Amino acid sequence: MKSRIFWQLILGGSLATIVTTTTFAADDFAYMGTVAGEFGTIDLNTGVYTITGNSGQTLAGMGIANGTLYASSYHVQGRLYTVNLANGAVTLVGNTLSMVYDDFGSTPSGLYAVGTDAALYSINPTTGHETLIGPTGLSLGSWRSLSTNSNTLYFANGPNLYSLNPNTGAPTLIGNMGGQQVGAMVEENGKLYGGADSPSNNVVTLNTTTGLATTISALTGSSSPFYAIAPYPLPSASGDYNHNGVVDAPDYVVWRNGLGTNFTPSDYTVWRNHFGQTAGSGTGFGGAAAVPEPSAIDLGFAVLGAMALFSRRRPSFFVGGVSDGDVVT
Repeated sequence: MKSRIFWQLILGGSLATIVTTTTFAADDFAYMGTVAGEFGTIDLNTGVYTITGNSGQTLAGMGIANGTLYASSYHVQGRLYTVNLANGAVTLVGNTLSMVYDDFGSTPSGLYAVGTDAALYSINPTTGHETLIGPTGLSLGSWRSLSTNSNTLYFANGPNLYSLNPNTGAPTLIGNMGGQQVGAMVEENGKLYGGADSPSNNVVTLNTTTGLATTISALTGSSSPFYAIAPYPLPSASGDYNHNGVVDAPDYVVWRNGLGTNFTPSDYTVWRNHFGQTAGSGTGFGGAAAVPEPSAIDLGFAVLGAMALFSRRRPSFFVGGVSDGDVVT
């Protein structure tokens, strides 16, 4: 009886830890590249930029495909790169057939570019080759940028914000940004952020209904203009909380350790429902491992949690021969 009661208490405490919830608002961060080739992360709420490396060149923008961060060359050659998240070093994927990059970005459906000819292209992430979608019909302004991480493909051109039709390249004017001109854009947590380079280097939010820019903070940590920006951390397979490309057991540990700060109980359900999925495998779970029965997953981690709690139990004190860690029946 003593052993059964002890484990019931321990397991009950572990499960209570799992379902307890406190919600906190998370800061929005992004990877950022500048005209000087600097690479790092920026707090979009404060404008504080932390440089972690250098790409060795100016990037026209950054985009995401299959959980990988890509970037392109700017004006000089049509080169597509992958980006090392730790230091910004770039690795060549391939060259375009003829297009020269002016702007580069992405939506969840793929990589896109606006060339120096002001036409919209899709970019093959395996070869770097471009496919012409269609002309935008716009004259390129002083500062331009394509958005990253938004379902809608936005294009900031001079003083105006547009959306671009990903099937035809046709632009739709959203509105004037109110005096700001933006060199990079990213969507984070439902907000479209811009790196404004004129009249000064500021982080702004962009109203996707009117186009109006609202200044959030001044850029600190660099005096170089925004040229490329992408979400931090990168979107990956749903439930891949350690971003190793697969939804597996270590992601549970990341979720558990971040519960109440970075994660909520609903994120546990996401992990469980996508167990075995790999980045880029889509909803069909192509190439994913067999998904264990949820009850087996829950039981296995409950036992592991119980063992961890037992191993970290505080020292026992004996009073009258009975330990305060014992359950007396």
